[in-house]
Amino acid sequence: MEVVISRMRYMASELGRPIRFIALGSSIANYRVLAEWIGAKEVYNFMPNARPIPIEINIHNFDHNIQAIRMLAMSKPAYQSIKRNSENKPVMLFVPDRKQTRLISLDLIS
Repeated sequence: MEVVISRMRYMASELGRPIRFIALGSSIANYRVLAEWIGAKEVYNFMPNARPIPIEINIHNFDHNIQAIRMLAMSKPAYQSIKRNSENKPVMLFVPDRKQTRLISLDLIS
């Protein structure tokens, strides 16, 4: 995303023509910084309570200093957490990278 936006901004400045970005995201904590970086004139931020269907947020932390150990520790409890918190509802699970996605996916299907 960073490369595409940077390139589009460069092209707009070289051509002397404005460009419009429409950005949608569900987990952008620093939306103001992002909006400033892309040169947004207007920013709309919808809080979780503005959703037509209520959202429940569960956050789990793992106290391991070594990344490889922390990633392994995160993959195992995902299934139990989903069953405990949202057995019959849709779930959105955020992971830090592709490797972690694979680990959790394998754990969920086994």
